[in-house]
Amino acid sequence: MLTWGALNIIGASPEKRAEIEQAQKKMVTSVDAEISELGIEHNSLGNRAKTYLYCLESRCPETGWLVPMVPSWVISKQRNVVAKLIPNHELQSFEIKIVSSVSAEEMKQAEQGTVQNGCLTYSLNGKTYTTPIKTLRGDYKDANGNNLNRLRRWEKHEFKPRPDDIFQERLYCIQWMTAESLNKKQKKTFFAAVTDEDLERERQVEQIVAENIVQWQQHGLMPDMPIEPSDKTDEPIRTRGWTYWHHLFNPRQILIFVFYKKQSNFMQGGLLKPAITSIQSKSIEWNTKLCRWATSDRHENQVNTFSNQALNTLLNFAVRAHSNLENHTIFEFNKSDLPIFSKTEITSIPANLVSENADLFLTDPPYADAVHYHEITEFFIAWLRKNPPAPFNEWIWDSRRALAIKGSGDDFRRGMVEAYTAMTQHMPDNGMQCVMFTHQDTGVWSDMVGIFWAAGLQVVGTWYIATETTSELKKGGYLACFTRR
Repeated sequence: MLTWGALNIIGASPEKRAEIEQAQKKMVTSVDAEISELGIEHNSLGNRAKTYLYCLESRCPETGWLVPMVPSWVISKQRNVVAKLIPNHELQSFEIKIVSSVSAEEMKQAEQGTVQNGCLTYSLNGKTYTTPIKTLRGDYKDANGNNLNRLRRWEKHEFKPRPDDIFQERLYCIQWMTAESLNKKQKKTFFAAVTDEDLERERQVEQIVAENIVQWQQHGLMPDMPIEPSDKTDEPIRTRGWTYWHHLFNPRQILIFVFYKKQSNFMQGGLLKPAITSIQSKSIEWNTKLCRWATSDRHENQVNTFSNQALNTLLNFAVRAHSNLENHTIFEFNKSDLPIFSKTEITSIPANLVSENADLFLTDPPYADAVHYHEITEFFIAWLRKNPPAPFNEWIWDSRRALAIKGSGDDFRRGMVEAYTAMTQHMPDNGMQCVMFTHQDTGVWSDMVGIFWAAGLQVVGTWYIATETTSELKKGGYLACFTRR
């Protein structure tokens, strides 16, 4: 799909790109009108939600109190906003108060949340209670040494915890945009505690999803695909009991993306429908229960799902309201249109089955065991596989895990040698291969040198390039060119 987008969206004519951009804006406007009509993102004062902050809650086995679970109560470092727990002895739970412009000392205190060193830790009536998270889950090993726990496995038509589940999900803070700034380019925002009015809107969203989820899944408007257990996909199952891909989304997120799916279905065929479908995958990745809330002296917003290329479940997560998702739904494209009479063909075959000759091979090979693309790509497949528009309807919507070259041992090396040998044998003596490889492990780099040599290739040039260097977690990598030995 990335290749298709490069050729048909980035490589489209200026007229076609303009048409796609207009289609994006029209769809966003239509979805925004539906949400505004429901009134699920506006309060009675006319303010509109920008971000919703949720956290897990669990009952302390020692006291029976329902305790919110967060690693930190700091909400905004820019504005010194924190959340504070207020005990409610009658309900044996905590109210959550949002306080702005607190002192430096209060900010420091708020950095200590109710989950510390893998334990639920809180104070009540002058006494501190500590329970390991693994105890709350009821972790144990079966007779075969498999890691299991007492978490209930969610079912296909579920989208929120049952009242008796070990982990509950609670809305504890909302970032609002003020009514008077909604029509201005620069929005004024503030953080507030959750009111009864807010909770009523939450119930409204949940009711809409509950009444329609079976039909939506049948019509392919939302996922109904199980999570297949494996190295990386085990975590949502083991730590939350989530067994289907839509369990990674809360009711608000599901509703927004169903609205987008419906709008894309109204579009005519041709280029627009597949273009919008592929673009929409970006906003889906930016609004899940795996999106953490991040705040610093210069930044406060939600961070995307694959910021670390894994499926890490969170104690607290941020949900974007529709207006805060628009910049990941509408975006302009660089102008790199292809020659009008160029011909392209997109196929998907195992590299070791290459049968046609080519002058140039461009590859981005698997990174040994660093990133399990063959597993996490199923996150996108779950949304895309049902009723995809042409030409996507001709594709195999399966990650084909069995075909993936994975791991870092002998099987990985053998698979890579076989793949690169096949490409080498189908290029002329003056042909070239460009390989993008950004693994940080020098041991894997050593393996790659041996792999390319065994495939009959020699290095003729290498370049260090910046790859998504938006943080210290995302470093650069190397691009290398090879020719026949």
